[in-house]
Amino acid sequence: MKSRVLILAMCLFFMGFILCIFSLINVLTHKTEISYPIQLILACLLMICSALLVARAELTQIEDRIDSGKWNELDARVRELERKKSRVSSWKFTDLEYRVAELEKKVG
Repeated sequence: MKSRVLILAMCLFFMGFILCIFSLINVLTHKTEISYPIQLILACLLMICSALLVARAELTQIEDRIDSGKWNELDARVRELERKKSRVSSWKFTDLEYRVAELEKKVG
């Protein structure tokens, strides 16, 4: 499914890019037909649609991951890291207090 969407998006993008270059060349050479600026706008819309199609495919892939339960594992990892962080930071703080007390004894 994803490969079909990406192939379609690439085709839309390249069609839009080629049409855009063709239209820009005709607009910059001062051809006075109204169809060339319209072609330029349509080419830009094709490229935007291809980008939106890729974004939609990525979002559906993320939604499938969420539904499959892979995020539960990630959530557990984050909770474990938060617990480790609190232990490490409290250890560093008590060690710092100890060092300050030792320095105060040496100075005083």
